Amino acid sequence: MFIAAAYCLFLFLEFSSTQEVRYEPIRSKGRSEDTELWSKGTDEYVRGYGLSFEWLNVTTQDDVELWIHHLWNPRIEGTKVPMLMVHALAVNGDVFLLNLPEHDLAMTLANNGYDVYMVNFRGSSYSPLSVEQYVNTSLDDCIFKDLPTTVDFVLEKTNRSDLNIVAYSKGTYVTLGLLANSPEYNRKVRLLVLMTPVTAISRPPLLLFSVFYFLEIGIKTFGTALANLLDTNLLLDVQHLFGVPFVIDRLAHIAPLGAQCVWNSAFSGYPDCISRTNLNIDLLEKMFIRGFPDKAYAREVIQFSQNSKSERFQSYSPSWFDGDAGLIFPALKSLLAPWSDDGSLENVKEYSLSAISAPVAILQANRELFSQPKDYTRIRNSLCPNIIGGKLSPHKYVFEVNVSNYLHVDFGVGAHNDDVYVNAYYMIIREHDLSLDSSLATVLGYVDADFSHLSPQSCDICSECDR
Repeated sequence: MFIAAAYCLFLFLEFSSTQEVRYEPIRSKGRSEDTELWSKGTDEYVRGYGLSFEWLNVTTQDDVELWIHHLWNPRIEGTKVPMLMVHALAVNGDVFLLNLPEHDLAMTLANNGYDVYMVNFRGSSYSPLSVEQYVNTSLDDCIFKDLPTTVDFVLEKTNRSDLNIVAYSKGTYVTLGLLANSPEYNRKVRLLVLMTPVTAISRPPLLLFSVFYFLEIGIKTFGTALANLLDTNLLLDVQHLFGVPFVIDRLAHIAPLGAQCVWNSAFSGYPDCISRTNLNIDLLEKMFIRGFPDKAYAREVIQFSQNSKSERFQSYSPSWFDGDAGLIFPALKSLLAPWSDDGSLENVKEYSLSAISAPVAILQANRELFSQPKDYTRIRNSLCPNIIGGKLSPHKYVFEVNVSNYLHVDFGVGAHNDDVYVNAYYMIIREHDLSLDSSLATVLGYVDADFSHLSPQSCDICSECDR
């Protein structure tokens, strides 16, 4: 009896210890050294913090070459679960590495035992397009070509049947689009984490409303000539010229109130010089050296504008280009019309969120540029049956950051993101993976998670919300 009890105690202690394997966290080398390391390239940066890195590439069905970041902790043995990170609009995979390592989700995932991959969508600096290729690039190309190609490539490389996905902004749009249209890919997703999910914005803030409004008028008036001009991305490329990132950084530090005005106004969509930002201002030079902003294309913005005007998650329509140029009267009609669907879109397919069956966790900002509360509610309710829960919180894993003035972009470059959401969502992902395979407890590191900056959000199953 004594021997049996001792053996049971041994098994309990052994199980308990494996449940909380911990790894030494990565710490920043300081602002100057971190920025200097970043300027040498993403590969040198990641290796400089003790992780392994390699560049991978895969070719899509229409012969576009996509480059992929791959990072992992070489000191951790055992089977690693693949994690694919899907980036936002006008950035690339580097957006997941812009923050200081201890505040960064990608570095936290890799350091604690995940096999991390980051897609670089077509047209980004890492996956450039020829003129012939980018003139017709829309979000649908990412949905039906780039993402499925990348998912299949990672699964083949890792010899796995499924992976986790962390999708951010445009990345959520693309991932939801793929899963809504391709049921077989739902079975390939262990867990989908949606950070600031977007499909359409019902009430665009002033800045975004102006962009959408005048883009439609411009395209209907000047056709492909304007689209081709926008696709050159000259205004974005200028910000990365030699010396410009340093100048931007110096100006922000000399006039922090001015930087606060620009940051808040650009990413809230309304003039705001009062609200305190969550941006780590010391990251500005690093951001503009590489990673933010990157290229964006006219038809990607047009598709999101069309979705928002109709308040539907749907495919791209070339209708704005009908007749190509000289459509001055339709353009004036658009100028005078209210913000609503004008019925001009043709051959459009709606993407049904209710068709998605993959497990989901959601994270929202509390001040948004690309989704309003109504839009978040619609997405939550449509995905409600899929949203997971667990022991980390009494609520389903759908939260809003409750830090004041937490913006859409702050998920990448916000100060103290480790406490705000990184550790909490890392543990959500880890918990879900352990529920699927308990042996991963010997591989995936345990971190202390703080949920105090996250407010739970409700969801209700709603058959009429799926738009």
